[in-house]
Amino acid sequence: MKLEDLASELKGKSILITGGSGFFGKNLCEALNLLNKKLDLGLSISAMARNPIVQEGVEFIQQDVTKPFQCDKHFDFIIHAATPVVSDESSFNQNIDIIVNGTFNTLAFAKKNNCKRVLLVSSGAVYGQQPADLEQLNEDYVIQETFFDFKSAYGTGKRISELQALDWADRTGYSVSIARCFAFSGRHLPVDQHLAIGNFIRDAIVSKSIKIKGDGSALRSYMDADDLVVWLVTILLRGKNKEIYNVGSDKELSIKDLANTIARIVPGTEVVVENSLPTSSKRNRYIPSIKKAQRELSLELSINLEESIKKMVEFNRGPK
Repeated sequence: MKLEDLASELKGKSILITGGSGFFGKNLCEALNLLNKKLDLGLSISAMARNPIVQEGVEFIQQDVTKPFQCDKHFDFIIHAATPVVSDESSFNQNIDIIVNGTFNTLAFAKKNNCKRVLLVSSGAVYGQQPADLEQLNEDYVIQETFFDFKSAYGTGKRISELQALDWADRTGYSVSIARCFAFSGRHLPVDQHLAIGNFIRDAIVSKSIKIKGDGSALRSYMDADDLVVWLVTILLRGKNKEIYNVGSDKELSIKDLANTIARIVPGTEVVVENSLPTSSKRNRYIPSIKKAQRELSLELSINLEESIKKMVEFNRGPK
């Protein structure tokens, strides 16, 4: 599946992307604008952000999603991607406000403006801690009731927002699909947040040294931003109503292997494991099963991790 394969469904339409200045929003806006120009689709692309940016081919609307939307424009599609970047225990109320109230205001706006197809960008964090003996999380995994606590503001908020969206679809008869997103790499990914791959690439470029605070055994997987865009737009346009799809890569690797991969791509980089002794006999995992999206929507991974890391390195080094 390529973005071009969705062109006929986007032609002459209008789309709104909340969180337009974030990682998801920037990549969506860039890719849709390029497709629009290439195929002359007449697609109207708008994005909302608290602090709008300038991006070619995109109309930015200044809007705090925690407040009712002040916009009269009609949109055929909405991708609600506004969200805190990182979970922070100290900002429970703020995270809940952005996630839950942001979703409420987005859905209220969609109903008011007769937008009948919405994609909610959720997170794999709703599953809670992945059991060490479970290789991959699928959409049917039973979410732990004990997960709803003050130490899990991000995941708790995302789960509440999913329930909001499903209830909205029931009450309005409109269509909503949910993308549970895992870990990503590629252009625009922050390198100054608590994201291992971003921090590692920053440190490799700046100091030629990657420090792993734990033992490096935790298992993660990464989907490239270009694949992410295709998956999200496909789920928006072709996802079944009230269905949930995992979005991410199922190609796992350890954090230590991730660091060593980056070190090979940025020559001269040293990898230091600060705690060489295993912290636990059970490995920490955060890996999705993506079989549902592959089976129902014919989605695949087209960019491998090394290629994605190379793009990230080039992007963060800037012009030579």
